Amino acid sequence: QKDYYQFRAIFEPHQVRLDPVPGVIDFEKDGLPRVFDDHLDIKTYLHKKGNPKDPDKDTEITPGVPHLLASFAPEIKPVSLPATAYAPTVRDYVQQDRLNVAMEQVKLAQKELATAETLLAKTKNEKPRTEAVAPSSQPAFEITDDFSKPNPELWEVVGEGWKYKDGTLKQTQATRETEFVRLKQTPPQDFEFTCRYTTTGGTTYKSVTFRFDQTEDQKYANFVYSSAYA
Repeated sequence: QKDYYQFRAIFEPHQVRLDPVPGVIDFEKDGLPRVFDDHLDIKTYLHKKGNPKDPDKDTEITPGVPHLLASFAPEIKPVSLPATAYAPTVRDYVQQDRLNVAMEQVKLAQKELATAETLLAKTKNEKPRTEAVAPSSQPAFEITDDFSKPNPELWEVVGEGWKYKDGTLKQTQATRETEFVRLKQTPPQDFEFTCRYTTTGGTTYKSVTFRFDQTEDQKYANFVYSSAYA
């Protein structure tokens, strides 16, 4: 059993890496798989009953050939490797390939800079085609209403619970039925909305919903939901 783990210790643990090949720096396109030992300090132990989850920390195994082959196996000697073997990025062709890519990027940037400088020079010599128009202090779309009285040209009022009373518009019924006040005009895509209201009653949630971008069938809309429930 010890011979088995000695033989395994020659190869394990090991990892796999990709070394660059000449002319390619993108490993997604090409690369040379290499097996290497990335953790020289990891030790091999005897596994109790062969279970790798239960190593015998008192029995450290050193790499070696099985006893059966030891009589005629060659002597194990360390091999000196050049730096390019374990550090592939220091190889001459790898550094030259990366330098070539960097130089191409520099050339492209210089070309884009020259184009931008030419465009800037032309722009400086051109006169504005139209004079700037001062923005209007008044918005193009504005609606203000205090709901003190009916305004059928501006609002569509749906539901029997709406009542104009004491200079305000009140909803007098707490209901889940479709009751609403809808603006008849179409607001612009971007708008600001301000509303002041007071909750005076209602059932559990005492909610008011403001809807916009609503479809004709009223199935879809963006909305702001407010509730006086506490």
